[in-house]
Amino acid sequence: GGDMFALYYEAATKTVKSINGSGRSPSATTLEKIRADCPKGPDQFMFSAHAVTVPGAAKGWEDLLKRHGSGKFSLADLLEPAAKLAEEGFPVAPVASHSWTAGLAQVKRWLTEEEKQQGKIPLTTDGFHAPGAGEIMHNPDLARVLRELGEKGADEGFYKGRAGAAIVEAVQKHGGLLSQEDMEKCESSFEDPISVTYRDVRLWEVPPNGQGIAALIALKGLEAINNDKKEVNDAPLGSADYYHKMIEMMRLGFADNRAHVTDIDCMRVTSEALLDTERLETRAKNLFDPKKAAILGAPDPSSCTVSFQVVDKEGNAISFVNSNFMGFGTGIVPEGCGFTLQNRGFGMAVYYGCDDHPNAYAPNKRPYHTILPGMLTWAQNDELYATISNMGGNMQ
Repeated sequence: GGDMFALYYEAATKTVKSINGSGRSPSATTLEKIRADCPKGPDQFMFSAHAVTVPGAAKGWEDLLKRHGSGKFSLADLLEPAAKLAEEGFPVAPVASHSWTAGLAQVKRWLTEEEKQQGKIPLTTDGFHAPGAGEIMHNPDLARVLRELGEKGADEGFYKGRAGAAIVEAVQKHGGLLSQEDMEKCESSFEDPISVTYRDVRLWEVPPNGQGIAALIALKGLEAINNDKKEVNDAPLGSADYYHKMIEMMRLGFADNRAHVTDIDCMRVTSEALLDTERLETRAKNLFDPKKAAILGAPDPSSCTVSFQVVDKEGNAISFVNSNFMGFGTGIVPEGCGFTLQNRGFGMAVYYGCDDHPNAYAPNKRPYHTILPGMLTWAQNDELYATISNMGGNMQ
């Protein structure tokens, strides 16, 4: 029920490719409709059916395999181990159990008191409770979805299939406007990744609507405020000054993100313009105070995203992140599917005079996205240095 982003390193050509598997907002949903249905503000919109966007992960998985797979395995081959685990059961890890228990509150919001009392709560071991640490969890509905997707492909096996119809029905049942047409026009995109070089290494990110450009802005900001341009941070390692510079430049990156980053088709400035050296040098030097921090925020230290980093024997590599957002997303569970639907629509601006903001909610639009795979190559020869990611919202 969520989205995926990935960066892929092709060893033979020493190039980095990106894939954006994020879905769009329903074509019939507008700012005015959300404000009318969610008059209490962001907290009401956050987990509402209007926050559901088309889940892009299924299409992204298939497209990733088509573009970069070895050809030795079909989509069905790759999904079968997960389907088997879902069907036959798997032990739930302590961290997953903790998050599951918290996330189940979102699932219960959509149920009647009678359903809850009769033990009809989905994604539970017994109809009532989230799985405990070490407890075996079975999810035959999810196994069925994975096998349909593998056997028939993303279009016929998911978006146009049984799961797609169930998703549309679930969203509309709870007041959303997602349509079958919205599901069927889901597509991945393959923009060139963006990057900056510092010291001897080039850092790569997926371009907007992803938030990765913030890290690139921060690195160029560090260059601007340091005396020795050969070093990322000229303060003593581990000192207060060392972390102060990093934190303040990361804030610079997030400030630019909040002002400009959105669906790439709706951006009013290019990534190249945001990464312009002269612009960032001026901005960093004017805003950075070496003696004190900027206004404090309230970061959320949670982590609820799935990531993997893989390098094969040929040297090809992938940095992959998949997410439902906020753990269980909206908590809406499509009938017979075994997963919840994401609330990525909350990544767009809806309230507080945002009508003219680049990231204002609009129909058929990709939201600002926290998913952030990263990759590092050596600047001198383009060979792979590392694949990286971090699981958890803006912490990425």
